Amino acid sequence: MKKRVIIIAAIVLLLVYLGVSLGFMSGRRDRLVCTGIVVTIADSTEHRFLGRRDVMALIMSNGHKWIGEYLRDINTQSVESLIYRNPAVKEAKVFKTVGGTMKIEVTQRQPVLRIINRYGENFYIDDEGGLMPWSAKFTARVLVANGNIPDRFDSRKANGYSLLSDTTASNHTLKDLTRLALFIRDNDFWNAQIEQVFVEENGDFDLIPRVGGHLIILGKLDDMEDKFAKLKLMYEVGLPNEG
Repeated sequence: MKKRVIIIAAIVLLLVYLGVSLGFMSGRRDRLVCTGIVVTIADSTEHRFLGRRDVMALIMSNGHKWIGEYLRDINTQSVESLIYRNPAVKEAKVFKTVGGTMKIEVTQRQPVLRIINRYGENFYIDDEGGLMPWSAKFTARVLVANGNIPDRFDSRKANGYSLLSDTTASNHTLKDLTRLALFIRDNDFWNAQIEQVFVEENGDFDLIPRVGGHLIILGKLDDMEDKFAKLKLMYEVGLPNEG
């Protein structure tokens, strides 16, 4: 009986201690101010569409300085929405730490194709079929498509829009080019071979290899995988024998 009373008393004391501790921590957390901002940008060695200064400029564009403000008053979703204004941002995560810092993790979009349309305009298409503006700050080393490409860049579609899920027929050239670019990127052999796509007046595709003075007339994308399989066979068997 005595042992049971001791156990109950110990549990009560533990609960009281936890309650006091949580109350103390809650009060301390309410008094925490932001002492610093840590920005991490994924794949920054591969793509440099934006850096720490760009992110800082975005989050301060509404007049907030953030540092020195109470953490409890910082709305992380509002900060994220400011970062998403840059069309190169694929994902932004903002969270507060118990140490008083605000951490920002940004993932950049991954371009797979650079478009130079028939008007001389430049823009990118990413791996999800989204449009990206061309950047004078950084040029991605990706497949280039030029020639008779009538489609123009629409800044209203630079965030959250995907050619791959678009059901309209107006962007059929860009859709086909995106399919082709993804196929080439995901194939080590062709990714090493092809550097440019030229769109003919009739909409046919020509492939320009990285090495050699020849031109590959691919045509339309009907039976694309079969065409590339036969072409690879020619590279591996035909050309070595014929020279």
